[in-house]
Amino acid sequence: MASFVAEVLSSAGQMEREEINERLSLLARRMEELKADIHTAITTSFTHFDSSFDTTTTLSEKVKALSEEMESLSLKINSEVKGQLSISTGDFQGLSRQLGQVTAVMGLLEKLSQAQQLLENIAQATASGKFLSAASSLQVLEEALSNPLCEREEEIKILVSLRTEQKVLKQKLIQQLNDTWKGMVGWSQVENMQKTNTADQLVDTVNKRDTDLELRQCELRLPKSSEVEQQIIQEVVLALESLGQLDRKIQTFGRQFLEYVIFALVLRWQKVEVTEAIVGQVKQVTFKAASLQKQPVHVNVFSLMESVLDMLNENLLHIKVVRHSSTDSAKVEVTLMNLLGEEIGERVLQGIVKECLSSAIPSTSKELEGFHEVVAITKKFQERLVALGFIDASSQTLLDYVQNVNVLFANKKCQGILEQARSLMTSDLHDTVQVHAGASGGELPPLDKSGGPSREKLRKMAAGIDPLLSSSCFRMPSCRISARVKELMDLAYSTLSEACTSSPQCAAQMFYAVRGIFELYCSVVPTYHAHSIANFPQLAALHHNNCMYLAHHLLTLGHQFQSSLPEGVNSTFVDIIPEVRALGATSFLEQMNTQKTIIEQYLQGAAGFVGLEEEKNHSCAAKAVKQALHQLTHLQKIWLDILPTSVYCKAIGILFNSFISDVINHITVLEDISTDAARRLVLLTKQIDDRGTTLFSTSSQETEDDIKRSAIAKAELHRHVSLWSKFMELQLVLSSSLQEISDRWSDGKGPLASEFSPSEIKQLIRALFQNTDRRAAVLAKIK
Repeated sequence: MASFVAEVLSSAGQMEREEINERLSLLARRMEELKADIHTAITTSFTHFDSSFDTTTTLSEKVKALSEEMESLSLKINSEVKGQLSISTGDFQGLSRQLGQVTAVMGLLEKLSQAQQLLENIAQATASGKFLSAASSLQVLEEALSNPLCEREEEIKILVSLRTEQKVLKQKLIQQLNDTWKGMVGWSQVENMQKTNTADQLVDTVNKRDTDLELRQCELRLPKSSEVEQQIIQEVVLALESLGQLDRKIQTFGRQFLEYVIFALVLRWQKVEVTEAIVGQVKQVTFKAASLQKQPVHVNVFSLMESVLDMLNENLLHIKVVRHSSTDSAKVEVTLMNLLGEEIGERVLQGIVKECLSSAIPSTSKELEGFHEVVAITKKFQERLVALGFIDASSQTLLDYVQNVNVLFANKKCQGILEQARSLMTSDLHDTVQVHAGASGGELPPLDKSGGPSREKLRKMAAGIDPLLSSSCFRMPSCRISARVKELMDLAYSTLSEACTSSPQCAAQMFYAVRGIFELYCSVVPTYHAHSIANFPQLAALHHNNCMYLAHHLLTLGHQFQSSLPEGVNSTFVDIIPEVRALGATSFLEQMNTQKTIIEQYLQGAAGFVGLEEEKNHSCAAKAVKQALHQLTHLQKIWLDILPTSVYCKAIGILFNSFISDVINHITVLEDISTDAARRLVLLTKQIDDRGTTLFSTSSQETEDDIKRSAIAKAELHRHVSLWSKFMELQLVLSSSLQEISDRWSDGKGPLASEFSPSEIKQLIRALFQNTDRRAAVLAKIK
């Protein structure tokens, strides 16, 4: 009985194995047929570019049927035959191996069939305008083809055709999406309107208003708000997002929005009109500058920005896409408005601050009191931007700016002060005003907190100082200065006066702005007016007076306001005084050297006063002396009314002294002076003598009578021209006899000996007189 059972089982197992082998063979033959069909279908579609939906459907059904049969056979082997083949392990493993090979081939065929199906779906969806479906299928196909399909797949040529077709279809889809987007969304300039700079350049140069190229009108296409157009644009947006192309579209849209609307119109003109019109399947929006005024008002800008963003949000930017959160891997919905804000939001806010809110900052204390209204309007505008999703709730750019109004007010005030100061510095210097002696910019407070020095201290000061110092020692002498410098000093006083009534922070900034005025003066004036100061003696004298005038006021300027300024402010300007004084003194000394050189060049025409007995030489010498004296007279005319009297006398004295020094040096080295030459030299020196007295006739002597005025002029001449006595002695020598010269020498004790050395006198005697016994006797006395 047992052997019978075993025989029956063995017989049954043999039958099962034969049945499985037959089915595997059949599956193998059908699989080969299916491979041929798939190869033919793919080659026909993607190599010869013939497409047949029916063929693809039939292949899919065949693959499905064959797959089901393989699953059935695999289940049969694993559930039924496996138990019956326990005696013959080798047979089972052979069947399993054969089944595995067939299954692997079948898996590849399924993937190829699926790829074929996806390619057909993508082509059909793209052609019918179902962009989202096409993008989804493309994404699935791209993911499938990106992974290895089988071993040694590089040997399967049909995969190259599939991947190539996938790339071609992707580009076709992207191109169609771009065309659809461009037809529904886009910016354009109105014909004959010129283009502004690029958006990036406008961000960097947003304060440069006066450009040659200006955009005053542009147009925007948007999809209509109807259901059909909105459904189309939403499908386009979602498809672009699926293909990773949406960010590029938002970047382009945002850049043009900045360039054409925000910086070219909204932040440039006081009024911009926005009109809408339906043109075919789109809404045409026109932006046009409707004002000739370029300074935007913050209220108008906020209102226009809100209306423009509302319109964009209603027609386009409300569409949502799903993205991964930046903080975690969770998916979140974001609108196109969010994406646009991320792209250009901060630049828009910075533009509003620079172009709009900066001009709303008050410049006076009265305007500062009403600034809370600007803060309230700005806060409301920011809340609206947050509600639209254009900016994040954490962005505080606008509020931080307007709430820092005290600092902004001080900065704007100081900037305006420095701009006004620079404008005064770069104005003409030749418009002058008279400064009277002792003029002060304001009342000086006591020198100490007790109200002034004690009586004992005053007594000691009076006893120790009064005999030594004049009452006008520290007073500004009468002179003329540039009118703009007077205005500059008035600006400094008025600014410090306002600082005394301002908040501590503002007061400190205003004080340092005043310091900045004088530091700026030291840099701007000598550079801007360098040519004028170097070439015009009148302007050089004015510049000298300007600097001395400023330095005079800087001595006490800080002390005048010290008690009213905040504690901790080192209210002094004395450290600037040396630089200001040196600025004026150096320029004036350089001008004096220039004038000295000019006089020396004129005097070179005299050729050393050689041979004046000849008319030609005398004419040249007379002309040279006349030109030099004329130059000195010219300087007297332009300097006498400008410089303080003491400064003028010193300056003209130095130049006149240099001139007569050259005359003396030339005459004293002459080897031969004839009688006619000596007579003509006397006449020339007489001209110099007469002109010298005139040079020192100043305006302060106008009230005196002629005799007294002449005496005062001669006294000033002797004081400031150190060689004048020597020159007068030379004039006497040229017209005196040997005896008179000997008497004035008086054995080295006379006036002639105090001015000339023995060698100089001997040289003059030898040149003037012939070699006689009397000359030899006189020369012997001169030792």
